[in-house]
Amino acid sequence: MAKREVDVSALLDLVPFSPEGVVEAACGNTALYVDAIRHRLRCLERTSSAKRAWETACAEKDLQLRQRARASGDKITEGFIDATILLDKKITALAKEHELAEVHDEYSKLIVKVFEMRRDLLHDVTMMVCREYPMVKMAEAAADRMAAERAKLRKRFPGG
Repeated sequence: MAKREVDVSALLDLVPFSPEGVVEAACGNTALYVDAIRHRLRCLERTSSAKRAWETACAEKDLQLRQRARASGDKITEGFIDATILLDKKITALAKEHELAEVHDEYSKLIVKVFEMRRDLLHDVTMMVCREYPMVKMAEAAADRMAAERAKLRKRFPGG
């Protein structure tokens, strides 16, 4: 899959459509939906990478602390290890990156949901139009017949 970035703001600007533009909206929805999914996958990859980097840094720090303690003969507690890892600036920065990636990942799920809702709405509008179209044609035909009858009556009874 291509690694081009998706402009989320521009993508979301294309969500609304007018009743007059429903055909164009329906035609373009698949491409927009694919862009939303592409953005979702990118966010998922970033979340996974950020989590892996954070967990790796935590594990390395844990091992480093245990090896130092073993080498010096010191005894350390799990609480000490956890606190030291928690206060490590590099690990804190990686944790923040992971949290931000998770927020973007959740947001990307909502973006995909918006385009699923748009797809469903376009489908519903299409079904309504398909049902109404024959009635409109019948009403137009009836209106034409009534106009013809009026014309006949005017010819037959002029001035009335």
